[in-house]
Amino acid sequence: MNLLGRVRGQMERGGKSRAPVCVMGLHRAVLGLGRGARLFQGALDDMNVETTAWDVSPLIANDLTLPAPSSDLSTASCVVAHLNPIEHLHALALYRGERPKRGFRVGCWAWETSRVPDEWKAGLAAIDEVWCPSVFTANAVRELIGTARPIRIMPYAIVPSLIGQGDRNRFGFAEDKVTFFAACDLRSSIQRKNPIGAIEAFHRSGCGQRGEGELIVKVHGDYPGSGLTSLIEAAAKVPGVRIFDATLSAVDMKVLRSSIDVVLSPHRSEGFGLVMAEAMLAGKPVIATGWSGNMDFMDETSAALINAREVPVNDPSGAYATGTWAEPDLDHCADLILKLANDPIERARLSKAGREKMIAYSNPDKWRAHVSDLLGLN
Repeated sequence: MNLLGRVRGQMERGGKSRAPVCVMGLHRAVLGLGRGARLFQGALDDMNVETTAWDVSPLIANDLTLPAPSSDLSTASCVVAHLNPIEHLHALALYRGERPKRGFRVGCWAWETSRVPDEWKAGLAAIDEVWCPSVFTANAVRELIGTARPIRIMPYAIVPSLIGQGDRNRFGFAEDKVTFFAACDLRSSIQRKNPIGAIEAFHRSGCGQRGEGELIVKVHGDYPGSGLTSLIEAAAKVPGVRIFDATLSAVDMKVLRSSIDVVLSPHRSEGFGLVMAEAMLAGKPVIATGWSGNMDFMDETSAALINAREVPVNDPSGAYATGTWAEPDLDHCADLILKLANDPIERARLSKAGREKMIAYSNPDKWRAHVSDLLGLN
């Protein structure tokens, strides 16, 4: 029996939304999907909406870094699942505990290329609506499912208080250099995140050789074949580049974010781009590929956009095999790195413009009104 057949009797969707809202997801995992679930539930809690967590991390994730949330599924009828379709169906098939009653079901789907996998269509049987974090992802989903389910844009509930006290000494950042920061979850495909492209662009800029800047590449989620070895080898060849491999708490990430000068993301594609969005909200200039989900919250006035061309997906890791993504121009990226390394006025301008852009985009009142309308919480 296929996966859909194993869970068909467990997908009791349909009905009206009402509190308490059950947030299903990878609550204990340090993953983008897990972060989305935690941010969503935290935002509803701040609205004084009654919520409960349905944590399926032990079933489909190998990263259980965070503590298990409290859970009471007995009264929940509305389920918002921060899981992509295949993971959602797997979780339903494996779960043996108490389940929420029949009710309104939402699938929060996030994807990073121009077309989602065909297999995702099976996930429609478990949901009443699809929510996507960006226009880019929504368009990719719409290409597959058409009008089979309503598709809504629901950005991540980004925490506004992201500015903290920096501590460059704690992380070993140079006081007399501009610190560029690139982040890569190796489980999300090293080719897509493109940290080797960040290292190459930094090398072409000459900033490391001349002592004008340094590049910190934070990685997480190593596994056999992840590409970490090739990343370490690439970094070793370029002066001023350091690989930072550590799992940090939310508080520590706030300190780290406040300690760097510029975020660098020559990605090939992003479903949203939380690292960039949070950096902008914290007043950090961002250099990023001008393509995919991050274009919902940045433009040429609020970020340094890297020229790119759209190309067919070519991912040796096998994580992505459909649609297109971008190939960033690393020479142009190097020019932007050099400019920001040597122009504090431009860094200050981008800091101000990026923060203003994100404050308007992530307005908490607007987000609360939107989610209240979609879930009938008014």
